[in-house]
Amino acid sequence: MTSPSSTPIRVALLLPEAVQRQNFLELLSDDPLLDVCLELSSTDTLIDRLNRARADLLVIAETPGPGASLRSIIAAVMSHAPMPIVIAATTHHVDQTPGPRAMEGLRAGALTVLPGLISNLDAHQRGQLLLTLHDMSALKVVRRRHSHPPSSPPRSARQRPTPEVIGIAASSGGPAALHQILIELPADFPTPILIVQHFTAGFLSPFIRWLSHDTRLHIDIARDGQPLRPGCVYIAPDHHHLGASQGKILLSNAPAIGGFRPSATHLFTSLADNYGPRAWGIILTGMGRDGVDGLMHMRHRGALTIAQHEQGCAVYGMPRAALESGAAAHALPLSHMPRHLLDRQLSHGLHPPD
Repeated sequence: MTSPSSTPIRVALLLPEAVQRQNFLELLSDDPLLDVCLELSSTDTLIDRLNRARADLLVIAETPGPGASLRSIIAAVMSHAPMPIVIAATTHHVDQTPGPRAMEGLRAGALTVLPGLISNLDAHQRGQLLLTLHDMSALKVVRRRHSHPPSSPPRSARQRPTPEVIGIAASSGGPAALHQILIELPADFPTPILIVQHFTAGFLSPFIRWLSHDTRLHIDIARDGQPLRPGCVYIAPDHHHLGASQGKILLSNAPAIGGFRPSATHLFTSLADNYGPRAWGIILTGMGRDGVDGLMHMRHRGALTIAQHEQGCAVYGMPRAALESGAAAHALPLSHMPRHLLDRQLSHGLHPPD
């Protein structure tokens, strides 16, 4: 995470539950740079009030009000008053994990999910939550439109072998991007997919339930020694690096890389060393540069390397770093990725790095 800037951050709260709203007000009062500019308990005239408040960040409840659709509200904000949005999970969940509404909110454009019952957090956890709010507020979000990114004219590309494994990395904005890709793939998709997604605590299990419900693929938390199967997606577990060799999952509790465990650089390096040109590496939306060094290693070993195109990318940090460094050989709009994964040869339609 980045260090907080010295510029005050204007935070809007849409939290109908009085207790949850008070807890967030108390949390934000611990940081003089987080200024609550708007407190809302209902969605009435939300867009107008957000624009007038000039908010930098919106914290919205997983349950924003009776009969209110979280997904519709977020979609409206992203279309008419775009700003970074984070979801506060409902306080009614016994295990404090996000529910299906939160997953749909991520799909609509929210960047992450925060714990809803923050009164139980210790000092370190509260500090990390404040840093997350600083990081989210600094992101440049894209205005959501119902249109498709422009495609480039077909381009020839060297034919490559069908991959034995595909590695994908994502961070902020990643859950929605991964959902958009995986929902289009068939149950018999022939190549195992390994994913490193940076999660907040308690997010992994509900994320897997969400993907399992919406996709035709088998979604699983990766286990050490687990065989790689067609039609399966393996997601790195909390606090473990993910890799693969000889058709099996390799987990590691080695030190964090760049502050991350799991790290996308660890995943891509493992695929480069063990599969070479028989692997593909893809970097999606996210802050920072996790995965870039590993993706460069993959490219040097002959693997196909792709970064999400800037058009429509929620957080153009990791993809930009991958392209500017030369680690990613191609840029591809998110909406085109399922088709190219299905083609599996990527012989046309790729955007070269700018």
